[in-house]
Amino acid sequence: MDELSIGQELSRLHYLQVKYCILQKLDIRAPNLTMFLFAGRMIPILLGDAVKISEATVELITSSDCFSYVFTDLVDALSHVSSLSISFRIETKVIKFVKNQTRLTNLRRLVLKIDIVGSPEVTGGILRLAYLLELAPALEELVLHMCCFDSAIDGEPNEDAYRPHPHHHLKTIKMTGFYGLLGQVELALYLLRSATSLERMIIDPVVRNNWFTPSMGGAKPNIDRGTSIALNKLSRQEFRKVLDILY
Repeated sequence: MDELSIGQELSRLHYLQVKYCILQKLDIRAPNLTMFLFAGRMIPILLGDAVKISEATVELITSSDCFSYVFTDLVDALSHVSSLSISFRIETKVIKFVKNQTRLTNLRRLVLKIDIVGSPEVTGGILRLAYLLELAPALEELVLHMCCFDSAIDGEPNEDAYRPHPHHHLKTIKMTGFYGLLGQVELALYLLRSATSLERMIIDPVVRNNWFTPSMGGAKPNIDRGTSIALNKLSRQEFRKVLDILY
């Protein structure tokens, strides 16, 4: 089945799960859909005007950088969700980045499971995630589960890389898999300075909840390096009340 396309409105459909189907397109009209689960390749996903959808989980299976697809196609398809979880891959080198006019105005909780590949000293690809604060103005909880496939190179972050974008609702941030890549450090600084209502930010160097989780023994050098970099670059007086670095 190359395409799942249903022209008739599915007014009684509340739950849709599509996993590991080799589809080229998913096109249905389900105005009362409340939950959507998808695992597969980057394809056009059209759900009609599903204004009641509250929760969505998407797992993208690809070796390519998925940033543009996630923040354009997926955002357009899931613009009404309040809770969203996405698993995808990005590269540290910026491939393409065009801001979307659509906003996730109902989104309160966002979990991103991100595999990061590329040169650890290149920051642009990771810093694109700063765009989340513009995209989801009502976001309250942000979880970034990261898995890096290269060891960090200790360097000085460019603290003016992105001008802070004030966000008044974000209260909790958790970053796991913090190996201390320069892009991770700069992203953490950006979030700390932009979230004006932040109550707690947790930095955890251990990789958690990704499809690939390295053994603790094999990952220990990266965990130790990530902890050291977090303590050296982020542990500052201005963040003392909200920042919690696990080690």
